Amino acid sequence: MIKCIMALGCNVMNESVVFTCMKDIPPAPCRRCGAVLPGSSEGCRALFADLLALEYSDPAYGVVNLLAVDAHALQHSEDHGVKNHPFHLLRLCWLLEYGGDSRIGQGPAWLHRRFDDNPDIPILEPPAKRGKVTIADVYGAGQPRGTRNACLWLGNVGVGGVEHPS
Repeated sequence: MIKCIMALGCNVMNESVVFTCMKDIPPAPCRRCGAVLPGSSEGCRALFADLLALEYSDPAYGVVNLLAVDAHALQHSEDHGVKNHPFHLLRLCWLLEYGGDSRIGQGPAWLHRRFDDNPDIPILEPPAKRGKVTIADVYGAGQPRGTRNACLWLGNVGVGGVEHPS
């Protein structure tokens, strides 16, 4: 994505890559989550990259890093490989049900060990419904909208907003 952004002649250090570099691209729905953004799915990925950059540069946003990563990954599971969906569902359970630490780098070590080099991980179909809250609701128009919305996004994706296969 960075190469794509740089090819557009954009400085990746801008406040918001999506809305400074892609502002002349017509908005369209992301084919995964439905967020209406400039550049469709590419804009959605670029906005997620912006959010990650914010989380890594500002501790106030870094506290919800795993929440945002899980929410985006679950809404875009086809883009991340066959183990993505069960991994993020399990981590989401760990975060919400067991009070896991959502800060950058604080995921459970047992989860990574279970998924690394393990061919027995079940392959889950992506959800038919992805939830109504998207990254655009959490971090739209280049302005972060806070940790509260990140929690709402994750809750929508993981609890009731998305239908996961059993």
